[in-house]
Amino acid sequence: MGKLSPYFVTLCLSVMLSFSVVFAQDKGGSASAATTQLLVQAQKLLEEAKADEAIKLLRGANNAVSSEPEIAYLLGVAYHLK
Repeated sequence: MGKLSPYFVTLCLSVMLSFSVVFAQDKGGSASAATTQLLVQAQKLLEEAKADEAIKLLRGANNAVSSEPEIAYLLGVAYHLK
């Protein structure tokens, strides 16, 4: 048992880490309805070549919403089109 205990501890830690990763992924749900609406509006503005208005809209998002990766992506696209 003495030779197997480091492997057993490593296995237990690996299993716990795996479960914590799965639970952490479940908590990060999809974007809210307000965020989805904001993204649709920004995409529409970008399709109409109104980059300045899209930037203004995306910059006006509150801090909780602005951490969404989709908003950062569209903001980058808007700055690129500008």
